[in-house]
Amino acid sequence: MTSKSAHYEGSRIQEVREVLGKTICAYFVANEYWHTAVWLRMTDRSVLMFKSSERHIAPKFDVSEIEAVNTSIDPPAWIPVEPPLGVSRLRYLRRDEWLMRGAVGPTLGVDPHTQLVGPVGSANSSSVASATVLAGVLFESGAGGRIAVYTSPSAPLNIDIATDAHAVDDVLAMHTSSQRPNAG
Repeated sequence: MTSKSAHYEGSRIQEVREVLGKTICAYFVANEYWHTAVWLRMTDRSVLMFKSSERHIAPKFDVSEIEAVNTSIDPPAWIPVEPPLGVSRLRYLRRDEWLMRGAVGPTLGVDPHTQLVGPVGSANSSSVASATVLAGVLFESGAGGRIAVYTSPSAPLNIDIATDAHAVDDVLAMHTSSQRPNAG
């Protein structure tokens, strides 16, 4: 088995840098069965919307990377961030996603595969295909507050948000962080 490897940086994440120095005061999650977007509102009333886009890597293997866009569209309701988070640092969250032949448990069809995720460097060397994906953003305040917005590791194209310390720690355990995306 040959492993096909790819690295994606999320070309549509540049707008997130505009949040540096601003204060996040509210958020909204499209909270139907599928969480298709997360909005963040700043105290200056600017709004940043996160969604995910799908990239086809290999047969039976697609990955979801995060996108951020400035928007004037307000969601139906805002959830206050208490206390508001003054953003002094951004960290980009990456993870490995890989495809293995076989499956645990019953399946439909022939030649089943299982897609797995983990921090960068955790992809199995015998995987059919693998990719390092820009999967989220961690917003940090100088006072220690943190908010993570990230693509779901278990539900394709879903976007999630973690606002409490324990939930953010769980997100960080699944990702590798850096202060800025690599060039390329």
